[in-house]
Amino acid sequence: MLDGQWGTIRWMSDLRVRSDAGLGLIHVMVLMVRLLVAGHGYSGQGTPPMFGDYEAQRHWMELSIHLPAREWYTYDVQYWGLDYPPLSAYHAWLVGSVLHKIFPEMVELDRSRGFESADSKLYMRWSVILSDVFVYLPIVYVASGAIFWARRTNDVNVASSTMTSAAGCYLFVSIVPALILIDHGHFQYNGVSL
Repeated sequence: MLDGQWGTIRWMSDLRVRSDAGLGLIHVMVLMVRLLVAGHGYSGQGTPPMFGDYEAQRHWMELSIHLPAREWYTYDVQYWGLDYPPLSAYHAWLVGSVLHKIFPEMVELDRSRGFESADSKLYMRWSVILSDVFVYLPIVYVASGAIFWARRTNDVNVASSTMTSAAGCYLFVSIVPALILIDHGHFQYNGVSL
């Protein structure tokens, strides 16, 4: 187990795949997979009246920044009614608040339905990537180390095996195809919800 409140921080500084370069390579690979998926189209693109996954996420941001929280789940549910749990709705509010400052026309209540621009889609793609970088991936990193923490030892061979196992676990969980395709292919934030 982690000893004391600083155990996690010590573990994070101990985790290496024989070098910082090895761990850095894993981080780059994890990010590149996300960027490659984000470069493609998505379901419903340019198809009225619902316009697909991008429109659903954009619309939920629109609802969350313009309506009081008590109306988020009841406002015009026939048009992409908000059906994610409250934590996801608050995440939509956070991302939508930034979006409103950059592209206010993208989140005008009701008037922005079907809004699609290259810049706004780029913002949405990066918001998913940054959500993963700042929320999902650090949690997976820490959890991967915690799983193998009990095997920690002063024996160099076992320690090396433990670090490699933790790094392998991080890599495996970080590139789960279903999560990457859904989140980065369809503008969703399921990694934050996990």
